[in-house]
Amino acid sequence: MSMEFLLPLFRILVLLFVILRSFAIIGRTKHPVTTGFFAFAMVSTLLSDLYWLTYDLMRPGVRMPFAANEICEWGLFLLLGAAAATIGGGKRVTDRKCLLAAALISAVNAMLWIGWSREWLQDICTGAALCYYLSAVFYGMKRERFFTRKKLLFFGVITLAVLVTQAVSFTLPQDVVKATDILVSVLLLVGAGGLTVYAASALRKKQYAMAYYLWNGVFAWAIFSMYMSAGSIYLIFLAVSVCCNPLLLYALEKEGMSQ
Repeated sequence: MSMEFLLPLFRILVLLFVILRSFAIIGRTKHPVTTGFFAFAMVSTLLSDLYWLTYDLMRPGVRMPFAANEICEWGLFLLLGAAAATIGGGKRVTDRKCLLAAALISAVNAMLWIGWSREWLQDICTGAALCYYLSAVFYGMKRERFFTRKKLLFFGVITLAVLVTQAVSFTLPQDVVKATDILVSVLLLVGAGGLTVYAASALRKKQYAMAYYLWNGVFAWAIFSMYMSAGSIYLIFLAVSVCCNPLLLYALEKEGMSQ
């Protein structure tokens, strides 16, 4: 079996554990609503993966059309966004800078997806769901005082460089595009590595709310990176997304049990 098949299969096993554990702690946490949203987000991921594996077994090598797994992915982002919002007391995202950043990143990514796939409806809906998710995560990070001028500059420059490079690649010769793909892959790996270091540090310092938002950031970054990647780089970010699921649950559980 190929890694493209084995990794999603492994993720299904991880998701089953995360889902069962999430439902088990709902009655013992101070964030039952948040945990419920998170649990159903994982259920949406599981359904999407099961659909994808079934389709791949039935029609190997055939491009998947607009299908039920896309609706599951929208559910994943909306539910994770709701979880990120409710862990902070259920406040609406009112910060204009967070909303603007989320909207710009999601809109540019949606335009890139449309350029690659020509699937307008699917990509616009995915971008809208991701915008809600990102706005809640950004707002949570800001509320936990994660952002500093240096961090904003670091992640802002990487994000801008990735999006601009990908947009410009539509006008470049094929041999040049290969070089830009390498540059984008390096930038994506650096960004993911930076977020992972901060998320792990927050866990070590027992800053569980901060850690929860940061692991959401790593997960969102991995998702964006998977959409932009292929081959071994895609598999790396798929593995990152798999690791994020239990780490999100751990941070959420610890935050819910803390006084």
